[in-house]
Amino acid sequence: MSQLPLRRGLFFEEPFASALRARPLLAKVARGAQRVRGTDDSVHLVEIFDILSQAYEGAAVYGLLSPEEAVAKAARRVRRLLERWD
Repeated sequence: MSQLPLRRGLFFEEPFASALRARPLLAKVARGAQRVRGTDDSVHLVEIFDILSQAYEGAAVYGLLSPEEAVAKAARRVRRLLERWD
């Protein structure tokens, strides 16, 4: 298994069910994947990726923010963007 499909029911479908039982950390990711949407679901995709890129750059490249602060700031910006336009 090289990639988890983005759909519900993975815990009940073989071969995914047995693989998830054998890999507890992967099962945790699979639980979250049940709520994931494809990236093409938003007309704001380019702007969202720009916000994420700025957060990464600020934390990882320039060290201006901790990773946690950068993610929190990016999340606030994305939420504002989506609230304003949706």
